[in-house]
Amino acid sequence: MKIKDSYFSYFTMYFFYYASYALFTAFTSIYVLNKGYTSVDVSIIVSSGLIAGMATQPIIGYLSDRFNIKLLNTILLSLSALFGLVFSFLNDVFFMAIMYAIVFLLMNGVNPAIEKTATTSRFRYGTLRIWGTIGFAIGAQLAGLVNQYIGASFIYFLFCLTMLLSVCGMLFTKNNVDTLSIQTNQSNYKATLFGNKQYTMYLIIASIFYGTLSVSGTHIPAMLQQSGLNETVSMTVVSFAVLCEMPLVFFSHLFMDKMKNKHLLTLLYISLMVQFLAYGLLAILPIKIIATLLFKHTVGMTFIMTNLKVVRTIIPNEYQFSALSIVATLGSLSAVLWQFIGGFLITYYGYSSFYLVMLASLCIGFLLLVNFKVQDNKDLILFR
Repeated sequence: MKIKDSYFSYFTMYFFYYASYALFTAFTSIYVLNKGYTSVDVSIIVSSGLIAGMATQPIIGYLSDRFNIKLLNTILLSLSALFGLVFSFLNDVFFMAIMYAIVFLLMNGVNPAIEKTATTSRFRYGTLRIWGTIGFAIGAQLAGLVNQYIGASFIYFLFCLTMLLSVCGMLFTKNNVDTLSIQTNQSNYKATLFGNKQYTMYLIIASIFYGTLSVSGTHIPAMLQQSGLNETVSMTVVSFAVLCEMPLVFFSHLFMDKMKNKHLLTLLYISLMVQFLAYGLLAILPIKIIATLLFKHTVGMTFIMTNLKVVRTIIPNEYQFSALSIVATLGSLSAVLWQFIGGFLITYYGYSSFYLVMLASLCIGFLLLVNFKVQDNKDLILFR
């Protein structure tokens, strides 16, 4: 059986990478709260990862555009597996924040390359990326079950194992032409990215969206618990929310390449605003569950695909990883601010106020989007 550049190698990489991602991140808020800490402590720990990612992701993106991507990603993910295991032995908020930051920056720094791989392989995007969706759903559900029947610390052993399995799959994938390193001129690099007015405006619009989306996902399990669900049911809802994005991913080739970039961005903003409206104004648990199932991961997945498409449209190939990393960096900066604001709002005013304030922020971003002119490339086919 040929493993090199086989479907199985991509399946292994995507399934176990996103399973490990879910194991480490989806349970964070509940894990920290169960140790006796507050929502502010949760925000400090999660923000540490966002700050670290914000500082290092442009560097990782820059290196990815210039050196062997597979070797770089293998080193980063292997280190994240090791440090994730160390995280489970810590009880002090300060040291937990430092270790969470290290794991998150290593794991998340690789994400743009992982996502882009599905658009450049010989297989259709949806048939590969759907395994990431399934992996995340199983990882989130597994975290809840392991916490209930074995113990929370064992979650991080599973994180280490699944991340190393993902690395094994990555080693057998193929570097494609437009993901190989390209030596570029530093002045051209700055002019192409920061001299591009479309890209600059997109950074602002995307960072507002990305920041609120990221912070919301961190607090949804705890918010559902406070609304009346127990830990297991809360994580089950999150797992099913992941599965709701499966049709979106699998059939992405039917609409992603055909829809205009601005229409996709508009749809994303409206969907997230509806979700926050349900959390902020409606204190009815079934409606919160429905909003979580419909929007939590479908919106996030659509943003991932839209971001790949917009950046590919307005930025040359040789700067793709750098451009994607800068979007993620500014999104992380936005998320850091919202983590601190959110920790304060949740502690003193509750989840409803938290989501209503974020809704107001989205309204500002939506006004910018209305006047945003972004080009389209009808010949671009990413999700075939």
